[in-house]
Amino acid sequence: MLYSEIENILKKQNVVHIIACITEENETSKKFHERMGYENVGLFKKIGFKSGKWLDNFWMQKTLCLADQPKEFVPFRSL
Repeated sequence: MLYSEIENILKKQNVVHIIACITEENETSKKFHERMGYENVGLFKKIGFKSGKWLDNFWMQKTLCLADQPKEFVPFRSL
């Protein structure tokens, strides 16, 4: 529910795309983002270091609205 509300606010702010950066071993987060409509758009190899090993990071993206040209960003305080 939180993600849905954040996305609704971002749409009101005229944000077109949102992204998530997820470490390779966090399969739960990756599946969650996929269910929320995110797509895998990139992979950075061995960019993170955790628990004594190098990790790849996935970049995932979701399009909030289609626009030939983005509208002016609306600051949160103006909503």
